[in-house]
Amino acid sequence: MRTLVIENLEDIRGLKLEGYAETQQAALDWLDGHDCEVLILDLELKEGNGIGVLKQLAATGERPGLVKIIYSNHVGPNIRRLATKFGASYFFDKSLDTPQLRMLLETLSSSRDTAGGEA
Repeated sequence: MRTLVIENLEDIRGLKLEGYAETQQAALDWLDGHDCEVLILDLELKEGNGIGVLKQLAATGERPGLVKIIYSNHVGPNIRRLATKFGASYFFDKSLDTPQLRMLLETLSSSRDTAGGEA
């Protein structure tokens, strides 16, 4: 699934795909050593989950301007409430909303591109 997502998003002008992590701790470690403007999280990871990543970021107050997106098969109302509490701004269902995710990333990339940055 990750390969399909990458193939669908990598041609967005101004968007640079920086990396991915398969576990909660690997995601937190990666974020600790890299700057990014947008974070796309799945809720199901090999170890831990995307909510745990959001909780840790919220607990430390790190990355207040980071756009946090949930992209998962589990985006029901309870998950949305919990993820919103910990800073997620957008929610997309993997099986239905990939075109909408792409449109959001195109918009974010375009607005940053005109401001002189990269998404």
